[in-house]
Amino acid sequence: MAKQIETLRRLTEELPELGVRFMGGGTVEYEGSSMVGSSLYKNGRVAVQRAYMPKGDCLDVHCHAEKEWLIVYSGVLVVTIDEEQHSLSVGDSIVIEPKTAHSCSALDNTWVIGITIPASPEYPDA
Repeated sequence: MAKQIETLRRLTEELPELGVRFMGGGTVEYEGSSMVGSSLYKNGRVAVQRAYMPKGDCLDVHCHAEKEWLIVYSGVLVVTIDEEQHSLSVGDSIVIEPKTAHSCSALDNTWVIGITIPASPEYPDA
């Protein structure tokens, strides 16, 4: 696990903190939001995506069949699960269980790593 965490740390350090520039994998725009994502890795078992959400933006309540792990590496993200708000800052993370309704809003320009198990069809192909 330590090797995976070190790899994730290295990847996030290499990503831009301002502006939206994606290189490599496919990209996706989320309906009803200014959030954009770019695939880092995807196979049938797991998908890893980096995403940018500008300050003041929100992603409406939704749910999906996959377990999702969100890790904030720049900015502040508020994740609401079952009407309970969780404020995530740099280095914070949250796990959202499958079929759990949740929403997100950015209190600052925010960069997130999202991991789904199994791979989410909503995440772009790498």
